[in-house]
Amino acid sequence: METTSESEQQGVKSDIPDLRDPDRRQAVLDELERVLQGKHFRNSGRAKQFLQFVVEKTLEDHSDDLKERRIGAELFHRSLDYSTGDDPVVRVQAVWFVEDWNSTTRTTKAVLTSESKYH
Repeated sequence: METTSESEQQGVKSDIPDLRDPDRRQAVLDELERVLQGKHFRNSGRAKQFLQFVVEKTLEDHSDDLKERRIGAELFHRSLDYSTGDDPVVRVQAVWFVEDWNSTTRTTKAVLTSESKYH
C-alpha cells in the first residue's frame, strides 16, 4: 500500500523527491558523505554534525524535530527546557553552517566557471 505525504494529500506538488525510495535515500546519503568529506566541511566538526543531523532527520521523516530547542537538546546536549534566548547555540551554528555552505558553493562555482573557460 503506497502512502502519500500530507502535502500530496492536499494537492500540493513538491519539488522534493520521494525519499521513501531506498535508492534515492542512498543517493542522498552518498552525496551527504561526499559533501562532508569536501574541503570546507572536512575539518568543521560542528557544521558537519549540523548538516548530517538535518539530513538524517529529514530522511527519517522527522522534520518536526528540526526545531531550535530539539536541535539544541539532541545535537548540542542541552536540556529540553534550556533557554534558547540565553543560549543561542543552534542559531549560531546555523549561521556558521550557512557561511560554510555558501563558501563551498562559491568555490565550486568558481572552479567550474574557470575550468569551463579553458575547455
